[in-house]
Amino acid sequence: MSLTTVHDWRAATDAGEGGAVGPTSPTVARRVLAQTLRDRRHELNLDVKTITDRLGFSRNYWSAIENDRSILAPDKLELLFDLLRFDEAERDELRTLRQEARKRGWWMEYHVLESEELKEVRRVYGLEAGAQHLQTWEGAIVTGLLQTEEYARAIISSDPVVSMVDIEQFVEIRMRRQKRLWSNTPLQLTSVMSEAALHQEIGGPELLGRQLDQLATTVKELSDVVDLRIMPFTATPGGIVGASTLYILDFQNKRLEPMMWLESVTAVGFVDDPRLTTQVRLSYDQAIDRSLDRDASLDLIENRARYLASRH
Repeated sequence: MSLTTVHDWRAATDAGEGGAVGPTSPTVARRVLAQTLRDRRHELNLDVKTITDRLGFSRNYWSAIENDRSILAPDKLELLFDLLRFDEAERDELRTLRQEARKRGWWMEYHVLESEELKEVRRVYGLEAGAQHLQTWEGAIVTGLLQTEEYARAIISSDPVVSMVDIEQFVEIRMRRQKRLWSNTPLQLTSVMSEAALHQEIGGPELLGRQLDQLATTVKELSDVVDLRIMPFTATPGGIVGASTLYILDFQNKRLEPMMWLESVTAVGFVDDPRLTTQVRLSYDQAIDRSLDRDASLDLIENRARYLASRH
């Protein structure tokens, strides 16, 4: 077996923020570790009972290991090396993977994200920090990675479940996430937004105007990073229009399946089903086809910003 998963992750780690591959994150490292152990077990056709008997724990605990919900203790990982026939180089890399997976990402510095209710949100941020490409759909607002600070504050402060003392932390988190777009190894962003986002006067017309001005500036300055498309009101609705927010995350390591985050009337959270993700991606591609091209989208944003400026 060629441990492409481990070697790809290692290359990304060695490259760092200044390299050609891109940064990783503890969340992505943990997912790579889980994927590698699961793949090797399947390739050896080793049943779960053999592993649980050898390591002395339950099937449920092993399921948590393979599904990225827990991390093996160092002594248990060492026992697993012989059972799964990893060579010495692979063992060193898996040890390093485990060390990276145990680290705390920057998003863990914020107490507002500590609750169990926001567990999946923390996971989104961790995966995003180590992703290569992000595709987003927004039905009524500017996507979070392209929001100005005041626009983000206006949205967050309007949420009745967010306390006044937590608003600034949530704003800071959103601004910190945006730094990936400006790094030496940026997160490639493809964003489709409904034309409604250019009209919904969050914070009032002047604030929205400033947001649209900054949006146009960012799209031009990061033309090699950000691909923004506006779906006009005249477009024929497609499958993703029913979602208020959609994220599809892709990773440098091609053995890691894409991850999808969906917010709709019927669902909120991760959809960890490769087949469904593929289907949604087809709908996303259709949405791009039904949207304005990059230049026409930029023109529409700038025209709307000028109109808002003319009102005051």
